[in-house]
Amino acid sequence: GLIIGKNGETLEALQMLIGIYSKRKNEKAGKVIIDTENYLLRRSRKFQDIARNSAKEALRKRRRVALGPMNPAERRIIHTFLHDNPKVETKSEGEGNRRHVVIAPAAPV
Repeated sequence: GLIIGKNGETLEALQMLIGIYSKRKNEKAGKVIIDTENYLLRRSRKFQDIARNSAKEALRKRRRVALGPMNPAERRIIHTFLHDNPKVETKSEGEGNRRHVVIAPAAPV
């Protein structure tokens, strides 16, 4: 819990710092991913569940569903998970730390 921090913020910051350090040491260094106790997998599954349930709700109610504010990694999970679903569209709205994903039924083609 100490390494993960609130909503993964400590883990994310640690990952960023080590990534910056490794890039300074070696410009060809790849992206650094740090995980503990399968936190990243659990978080990904959590946001996939949110995406799945919100897409069902958008289709059932035939209207947009706005999710709560998320960081870029969390929004990316939602967009990627629903990318191949032709029945819904996703987009990010808002600014700064209020940026969130909106899921809506796809426009008829």
